[in-house]
Amino acid sequence: TVTLVRPDLCIGSLTVGTSTANANGSFAIPVTYTVTNVGSVSAPNGWWDIGYLSADGVLDNADQSNTNLHTRTSSLAPGASYTVTATFTTSTSTAPGSYTFFVKTDGHNSWTTGANANTSNGNMVEASEANNLASATVTLVRPALSIGSMTVGTITANANGSFAIPVTYTVTN
Repeated sequence: TVTLVRPDLCIGSLTVGTSTANANGSFAIPVTYTVTNVGSVSAPNGWWDIGYLSADGVLDNADQSNTNLHTRTSSLAPGASYTVTATFTTSTSTAPGSYTFFVKTDGHNSWTTGANANTSNGNMVEASEANNLASATVTLVRPALSIGSMTVGTITANANGSFAIPVTYTVTN
């Protein structure tokens, strides 16, 4: 009998910070997570931790995945772990709303391997592929600026022929 031993990457809890709307229409989503090799042998270098944004709460190949959150460039010993704090930036066409944000260690996306990449098993054969994914709910909102009442003060003529027009107003988000 031959017993095969393999590395086994396990992603721990995922923390999602407060997202912000960017001027170009995208959103920035700050995330922190930890990956541990729970296998009995070292995991060789060369995998990616990928972020995905899902409108339906299920990771599938239609989900947005445009950020490589972390590239692992060194091996990971059994029992060892690393923590990543990164920012996922959505596409500029992402609508405000509630989403599920996924992080997958040893993940792929369409820019790395093609159309079925989001749900592939990644680069490394592991003891278990079932523990490579963590998720959290994220709500994306845009600012809603409104201008309140405005008052115009006394207009004065300047010596150069221009006018000074004092204006007071309030902007509220």
